[in-house]
Amino acid sequence: MILKTSPVKKVKNKYYSAIEKIMHQTEKTVKSHIDLRTKIFWGAGGLAGYIMFQTFFALAIPIYQVAMKLNPVKLGIIMAIPRFLDAITDPLMGSISDNTHSRWGRRRPYMLIGVILCGIILPLIWMPPFKSENWILGYFLIMASLFSLTYTMFDVSYTALGYELTTDYDERTKVLVWRMYLGIIGMLGMPWIYKLCFMDIFGGNEIIGARWISALLGIIVIVIGIMPVIGCRENLEVQRQSKISLFKAILYTIRNRSFVILVIINFIIRFGISSVVFVSLYINIYYVCGSKTFAATIGGIGGTLMGLTSYISLPTMTWLSEKTDKKTTVIICLIIALFGVLTTWFSLTPKYPYMQLITGIITNFGLMGCWLLMSSMVADICDQDELKTGHRREGNYGATMSFSEKVAFAASTALTGFILNLSGYDGSTADTIGVPFQVIFKMKVMLIGVQGFVLVIGIILCLFYPITRKVALETRRILEERNQNN
Repeated sequence: MILKTSPVKKVKNKYYSAIEKIMHQTEKTVKSHIDLRTKIFWGAGGLAGYIMFQTFFALAIPIYQVAMKLNPVKLGIIMAIPRFLDAITDPLMGSISDNTHSRWGRRRPYMLIGVILCGIILPLIWMPPFKSENWILGYFLIMASLFSLTYTMFDVSYTALGYELTTDYDERTKVLVWRMYLGIIGMLGMPWIYKLCFMDIFGGNEIIGARWISALLGIIVIVIGIMPVIGCRENLEVQRQSKISLFKAILYTIRNRSFVILVIINFIIRFGISSVVFVSLYINIYYVCGSKTFAATIGGIGGTLMGLTSYISLPTMTWLSEKTDKKTTVIICLIIALFGVLTTWFSLTPKYPYMQLITGIITNFGLMGCWLLMSSMVADICDQDELKTGHRREGNYGATMSFSEKVAFAASTALTGFILNLSGYDGSTADTIGVPFQVIFKMKVMLIGVQGFVLVIGIILCLFYPITRKVALETRRILEERNQNN
């Protein structure tokens, strides 16, 4: 009898070989200077993450509340639940990634799995097979939670990989900025997603449009999300460190004064801005623009212009941080953003509907620099942590920072319906008799007042952040001496 090789085994071997080729890892030490190719490949993950995250939030309220007419308060609560689940999944994912010992590294296996699942789930979010409001809300909760889980798997590992690519104080900013450089490409297109859902090919039905647009974006996300998995290599020497329990990791993190200050600044600003920014959509629809389509057009143009001007703000703030330090540059960025927010009071007017684009660009100019520098500051904090604990824990710090951002979005999303009710907005009559000017006035006060307040608080807190350029360089010097002796 002749024995034949199993075809299943051949397929398995071919599959394993393909994965092995993608995940091939070589041991090396971290470099102080990173080549352009690695920066671009790592930055591609930022574009994938931006598309995933922004597509969800750009369509959630327009599709489930505006189109499907679901209760805004219930929808806000449902959207907040997955973010609060991140309180468990984010630190857990950070700890798992930090403690992983594999031939492919600590980060890239989770990045590969996470981005593929995200791309598959994204279009399914807008396909509820039910007609009952409660069943639709239940479906949305399940899909949003699954999406959040897989996004966490990718984003936490991807962010940690970026923190550990280099040890140089200024080079870290130059590496991390590529996440935003390529992410801006998504920023240029994302504001038009809602507009694209109304294309004639979809019969003017934005729900059908959301499904097809998200399916296309899901494919794009998978393709570009794999790029950092292929093009970046990890420092395998770090995997030789001993494992640390989740409890100890969290304890060390919350005891780090520098990190606590940075997290509070990040949370307060993101929460304050995102809790009321959606109000501008209603102001535009029912006051400045007078229609959903014109408001969507303004939003699309605004997003595109902000994205383009970010290519000016990011290198400008990178240069300024090299000449001063990251702390000083963040304060300058927040002052610029504050000026843009305050002048929005005069630019939101039906007489000059496009004037709001100017103040939006100013605000975004400051905020983009702020997000970049705070991300780079986390990498400096990881050095400070290693000096005290002897462990490299980029995953835990990145996860905690990411979690603070998600909670900020979750809490602000949960307030959506309440803020609308507080302003006096009545969705049942808005499309027929319009929105009274008193309601529009309250919306403008909330929009500008809340955002201005949190930016002032952020500036004050920045003054207490202890890691300056001098402190960061001294920490790095001690670590390098200790590592050489070991």
